[in-house]
Amino acid sequence: MVTQNEASTLAGTTLGAGKETEANGSKICLYTSNMTHIFQVLVTQAASPSEAQAQWSQYEAQATSAIAQLPSGGPTPTLTPITGLGDRAESAALSASIAGQTLNGNAVYLLKGATFLALSDIAVGSPAASGSALQTQAATSLARLP
Repeated sequence: MVTQNEASTLAGTTLGAGKETEANGSKICLYTSNMTHIFQVLVTQAASPSEAQAQWSQYEAQATSAIAQLPSGGPTPTLTPITGLGDRAESAALSASIAGQTLNGNAVYLLKGATFLALSDIAVGSPAASGSALQTQAATSLARLP
């Protein structure tokens, strides 16, 4: 879905080889750089497009609830709907100062048919991949889906 070179270009730094794993029915690939950048690719295949839409709505409600419970004055992600990318898509952005370190993050979440794809970059002390660059990569990755 995303090559090591693509992830490194997006993150603006050289990332190590991807480490693949599976969790809760999702395939995950992590690219890291001394834990100052964590670039994640997550793919989940639902049984049907309607099941995928229902899962999206469920996870969206859980995320909204979790955001509402964050302490006031703390970091709050910004969620923005995206049009023209898959059947449904959103971006998320976060920037915060924690224990004297700047934490930046951007992500794109999209649904195409029964497939869910998430691309995210979290960076400590440097910018994360831009939201627009992640959207462009998401379109490229979407074209690679079977």
